[in-house]
Amino acid sequence: MEEEVKVVSVSKAVLVVLETHGGSLPDDRPYAALDRLCQLGCTGVLTLRREHSQSVLSEVLRAAPYGKLSVSTHSHHQGDNDDETLACIQRILATHDAVILHIDAGSSHSSLDHAMQSADFVFRSFLDAKSDVWMALVVGLTPLPSASFIPSPLSGPLAHEVALLRPPQSFHFVDGQFVDLDLSLGCCTVQYHPTLCRRDRVQRLFFTDVCTQGGDGVILAEHLMRQIAFRLGRMPKYGA
Repeated sequence: MEEEVKVVSVSKAVLVVLETHGGSLPDDRPYAALDRLCQLGCTGVLTLRREHSQSVLSEVLRAAPYGKLSVSTHSHHQGDNDDETLACIQRILATHDAVILHIDAGSSHSSLDHAMQSADFVFRSFLDAKSDVWMALVVGLTPLPSASFIPSPLSGPLAHEVALLRPPQSFHFVDGQFVDLDLSLGCCTVQYHPTLCRRDRVQRLFFTDVCTQGGDGVILAEHLMRQIAFRLGRMPKYGA
């Protein structure tokens, strides 16, 4: 018998996956809507399996399908019109539970800036409309800052004893099976809903801020869509 999902849920979700290919986020110009998303929502670090692809989107979609969640993916390329992309997102949401907007930032500073502006435009539109959708952003893949709160591997003569006091967290497991992680790389993630999402202290979209103040901790990439599907009442809660 299928487990019944009992949760206060939202009806739609928008996830933007912005792939930076190791490039650092520009800090010489503001992205007001992305910073606003951080201020209103909850941030964390998305981590990947050690044997991962170079595509963040592929890792996010690794565990598909997600219960009864209907989801469609749309790609936004440099030079695409932002208004047309937003209209496409709205058309998809009319027939699907969730849409994933994939933005490839390329390898240059200018292309990364363009990608950030496009993501900023999309979220500004939903935030200004006070839309009742679950909003999520993933930005990466990039080396994690030294300030990252991800625990380093245990070593030394007391490693076993200490491990008993610091058991592996949920991001170490998939369907009850332990997975090896690449903790040298990660992504920023931000999630927000006007009534169903908690806030943390992060005020801007910077990796160091997210790693030191993020309230969502660490999320395995393939768990993210499961979280969203749960929020939309489309599958049972995973993990604890």
